[in-house]
Amino acid sequence: MKKLLNIIAVMLTVFIFTGCSYNSEDNVELDYCKDIYKSLNKVSSSFECISIRSICYDKNEDVVEFRFDLKSKREVDEKKDIDDYIPIRKKVIEYLSQNPQNELNNQKIELVFQFQAGEVHSIYNYSFAKKGLYNDFPFCNSIPIYASNYKDFTDAIYLSMKIENTNDLQVLENFNKLEYLILDGIDISDNDKAYIRNTLPDCKVYYNGELISNENNKA
Repeated sequence: MKKLLNIIAVMLTVFIFTGCSYNSEDNVELDYCKDIYKSLNKVSSSFECISIRSICYDKNEDVVEFRFDLKSKREVDEKKDIDDYIPIRKKVIEYLSQNPQNELNNQKIELVFQFQAGEVHSIYNYSFAKKGLYNDFPFCNSIPIYASNYKDFTDAIYLSMKIENTNDLQVLENFNKLEYLILDGIDISDNDKAYIRNTLPDCKVYYNGELISNENNKA
């Protein structure tokens, strides 16, 4: 019995040591993120970086990830909670602009929002298809914004948008940098699809999973 207990004790020690080593290696505190961390949780009523270790460097992807969780366990209000991505995105853009010497300006960055169980939304300052860093975070195709929020994303290059009525399509006239757009929403007519093609002639557009853009679009 004593021998069995000793074996179990050794196994637990190895397990704990391995677990701690894994956590410490994967969640190393990034000194150049400490200042921005202090201000991030003040701008959103819904999301927070739980601790400085919620900001980590992914060695495999060479990306600094800012991980945000809902502040409280409650029923999700999709439109309101997605609205709260906007001030966080603005705060990071503002910080990078005001601190050009900070190492973050040289890093690929991903803002990751744990929206609800099993659903994660992300905003990037980089793209696998394009070279360079874009510190206005124009790659927002991993989050479904609503047309009512378009004013905060007119600088987007990649974008996803939810359409609640055909009048929402008119906001597309305000975009001039879009190269890739995912639209999701109500059924629309062939005339509406033609309107989208004419409004965004150089953008690859999907509507409810159907490619509706011109064949020669570059994205």
